[in-house]
Amino acid sequence: MCSKIDFETYCKNRKPIFAYNPQGVSNISLLKSVIDAGGVGLIDLERLSLEESLEQLKSCYQQLAPSWGVRVTTKKQFEQVLALHSDTFPLIVIIGDFDLTEKELTKAQAKQLVLLAEVVSLNEAYNKKWAEAYVVKGNEAAGRVGDETSFILTQQFANAGLTFLVQGGIGFYTIGGIFSVGAKGVILDTQLFLTPESPLSAEVKSFLAKLDATDTQVLGKTTAKKYRVYARLGTKIVKEFVKKEKSLLELSLKERSIAFQKDILAERPMFDSKDIANSLLPVGQDIPFAKILVDKFRTTAGIIDGLLSQAKNQIAGVVDNFPIREGVEVTKQLGTRFPIIQGPMANVSESPEFAKILADEGALPFLALGSLFPNQTRTLIKGTKQLLREKPFGCGIIGLEANKTARDKHLEILREEKPPFVVVAAGTIQQAKEVQSYGITTFLHTPSPAIFAEAIEAGVNYLVLEGMECGGHIGILTSFVLWELSLHRLQAFEKKLKESRRKITVAFAGGIGDRFSAAQAAVLCGALPALMHGVFWVGTAYLLTKEIVGTGTLKPLYQRLALNAKETMVLGETVNTRARSIPTPFAKEIIKRELERLRQGLSLKERKHQYERDNLGATRIAARGEIWNPEGEDDKPNRFMPINEEGQYQKGNYLIGQIVASLRCVRTVSQLHQELTSNAKETIIQKTQTLLPHLSSLLAKKITPREATLPVQGLVETTEEQVEEST
Repeated sequence: MCSKIDFETYCKNRKPIFAYNPQGVSNISLLKSVIDAGGVGLIDLERLSLEESLEQLKSCYQQLAPSWGVRVTTKKQFEQVLALHSDTFPLIVIIGDFDLTEKELTKAQAKQLVLLAEVVSLNEAYNKKWAEAYVVKGNEAAGRVGDETSFILTQQFANAGLTFLVQGGIGFYTIGGIFSVGAKGVILDTQLFLTPESPLSAEVKSFLAKLDATDTQVLGKTTAKKYRVYARLGTKIVKEFVKKEKSLLELSLKERSIAFQKDILAERPMFDSKDIANSLLPVGQDIPFAKILVDKFRTTAGIIDGLLSQAKNQIAGVVDNFPIREGVEVTKQLGTRFPIIQGPMANVSESPEFAKILADEGALPFLALGSLFPNQTRTLIKGTKQLLREKPFGCGIIGLEANKTARDKHLEILREEKPPFVVVAAGTIQQAKEVQSYGITTFLHTPSPAIFAEAIEAGVNYLVLEGMECGGHIGILTSFVLWELSLHRLQAFEKKLKESRRKITVAFAGGIGDRFSAAQAAVLCGALPALMHGVFWVGTAYLLTKEIVGTGTLKPLYQRLALNAKETMVLGETVNTRARSIPTPFAKEIIKRELERLRQGLSLKERKHQYERDNLGATRIAARGEIWNPEGEDDKPNRFMPINEEGQYQKGNYLIGQIVASLRCVRTVSQLHQELTSNAKETIIQKTQTLLPHLSSLLAKKITPREATLPVQGLVETTEEQVEEST
């Protein structure tokens, strides 16, 4: 028997990397290698029968040194752990999607169980206050997920002062960002599945090595129980589950959530499947990290130490030379004080007055041309030039073919007016090159690592990496996944870039708005200083500034709604036109109509047409408080007419990013810039002052796992019947 140990103490004795064995696989060789490397090995009992769970637990007790843990997803599995475990060593127990009673907590406290709660939201964590720490699973993770990503959740948990680990999106570059704000550890899964120590067959490893970040899909989007799995267009089992989900739309949200989750958890074949390509595999967007890491470090121990060394070096680097500060090298190119760019926001960024305030406070403002008429566009650009004088600004255009009429006119005007900067969103490399040919410094939104690399190859030096955390129209990849994979692509250009003495300016976007998000993003901005200038691309946070309402750029109602928003909604999910908004009567009605049309069996083309018709003019109502005037004239002041606040609330679409839930006050622009720069740096220093020497110490010595203490109480005698009785 040993004295009770808490999670904080437990973490001090191990490297802060926890890792799962492949789900469904009985061979635990990977866990042995994780423990031998100084980390914590984990088994996951999800989707296993009680007989399989019992055998898996017995195997771990018999074979592993006592630095391991288990994830349980049912009460009966938890009872198995209680029945098996003696108090000879501390066992990490991760509680899945269920709560514990006082009686169960009392039983756990009598043993050496270190209870962690797996959560997909901050609200869920507040409802599980019994946990010693929280396993925070981002939307990009494998298996059970919520709406918020690892980047957003890490900010929220750091701000709340909770003890937490992060699962989802953990890579070579992102791990430093996570540790920079105080995470106690990270949890790996598929990142280690290609190592020599992994028990997976050569066939399964070959299959996983070919997967891309886009080869996954979230099932249960219309339910409260979401689950990310491997999915390609022809994955039959995923199609079957999508069909099942559609058949449940007649039920209430609670009923269909329970029914759909039951169907998923009943699907047994996982990484042990003989038909791996048609199995319901819990796989996250971070699946391509596995090949990157095994190519770089080869073994489990190599990956664990390599990740921790990189985290330590990245954090130390930004503490010594913080990349987001006044007067860094890239600000000379931008003509600003800070490496901060205000991203153009449709129907919002149409104010020369607000642009001037941003420029005066050291940022680079962008106007959103969107679908503005030609005269409006010329007037806006000329007025901004006149007001800002020598200070730079930019214009954002939409490159989509659907916006062809406005886009082509905008290109003509840009050629004539030549604003200092332009950003091409939803466009092509060719469009960016065309604008460059006008003599304008041109940014290009690159929604995938492949397009990012193609743009560099084509000579585009200013690129925007915007994760799906952003407001408005969103992509598929989360910020962590997009940023991580793109930085590896950039690293591959090292020789070419150095030979040509060329640096890429990379704008990190999607979820940056407070000191915790800025701290994490800054660690990535400073990751490859010889190859890139990292800058911040900020949108939503500016909606919560005093001046944006004071200048009439944004309606007061918009800001009030943003200030009180605790979450966001994604509209257009069913028609592949995804946009992130504040949950308002309008947004909820749009989603209700989407699901109703899906239930009715309308074609995608018809559903998309009706969706676009429903949304027409809604963002302008929200931002400008104006509605289409049927008697007005195009490109004239009378084209739109005012609508009152009640009309704005009922009919407006309030586009917003996920960061909004972390923004609880209205700041001045100057205060916001301080939050993103000096406050972010201070956060890193405060959160890592003991971490850096601790990592150095852990990496310098070999951690020898203690031998497992056997026999374990009840190990042989415990049966499924006994577990049934105890529940």
